[in-house]
Amino acid sequence: MNPIYIDLTCDQWYPHPRQTVWAAITNAEAIAQWLFETDFEPFVGKTFTLPTNDIGTWACTVLELIPPHRMTWLMQSPDIPERTLVVFTLWEVDGGTRLKVRHRGPAKPEHREDITEGWPGKLKHLLVHIPSD
Repeated sequence: MNPIYIDLTCDQWYPHPRQTVWAAITNAEAIAQWLFETDFEPFVGKTFTLPTNDIGTWACTVLELIPPHRMTWLMQSPDIPERTLVVFTLWEVDGGTRLKVRHRGPAKPEHREDITEGWPGKLKHLLVHIPSD
């Protein structure tokens, strides 16, 4: 099996302060609502798992955490030896916050659609799980 390389960037605007969006992407209970169940904790070096519906359980590590601006995960697919980077970047815009997610790394060809359509869908799903201010 020859993996393909994915370099996906997607972003979503939220009508909430950056700190509120940051809380929704750095809390395990919140992440379970919009992404997947996880044992994530917000500190550099934390290893955690991210069990997905179609790809399997990813082994992850928090590489970078700069509240409330940027978070980077190193992710290891259960099927591919090379690792994937996922970077979350937040910035304030008029009336809210923009969240950009960049997913770079190898994937099985049959998982391309799960990843490239998954992130935009998950970011839209996050919108309904952010508490109103």
